[in-house]
Amino acid sequence: MPTWLILAVTLVALVGGPSGVVWAAYLGTRTPPVPAVQASDPTTLTIDSLGLRGVGVLPMALKHGALNPPDNPRLVGWWNQSADAGAATGTTLLTAHKVHSGSAVFEHLVELKPGATVVVGGASGSYAYVVQDVRVLTKDRMAAEAGRLFSQDGPHRLLLVTCEDWDGKEFASNSVVTAVPAPVVPPSTPGSSRR
Repeated sequence: MPTWLILAVTLVALVGGPSGVVWAAYLGTRTPPVPAVQASDPTTLTIDSLGLRGVGVLPMALKHGALNPPDNPRLVGWWNQSADAGAATGTTLLTAHKVHSGSAVFEHLVELKPGATVVVGGASGSYAYVVQDVRVLTKDRMAAEAGRLFSQDGPHRLLLVTCEDWDGKEFASNSVVTAVPAPVVPPSTPGSSRR
């Protein structure tokens, strides 16, 4: 079975519905970038503005044709074919289940504001990101934007995704947060002045 077809079927569980097949096919169709030396697999997630500190991040891989976040809605999954935290290029994809009764780690993800800081921890250190965009996309819109959203080309960024808009039977949409690496400010040296 072609890889793109396996991936298409894989993410239907995350997004749901036939349109999920369209955007899911884009994940993993490209070779992940070679991470920078300091890049590492994500292991923790902190979003102070949402009260999330040191939330566990577990790797997710295709398993029996499916890519599923951890069953525990208080944990986050990192798709291990996406970029490492701190990589020079590519998209780091983190996702978590949302439960219609609340209490999931990404329950308030849609409330993030542009400019908020997201910190992803890994074995090599912590990587700060600044939220650029927070959107709720219908399944059809998600499918239409999949190629751009999940691209492993171009400058590095972080993508946080969860379900949204519970209609009593299923989630109708997805919250999608895009964040970029925070600027690194070099420490000042004795005798130097900053203006």
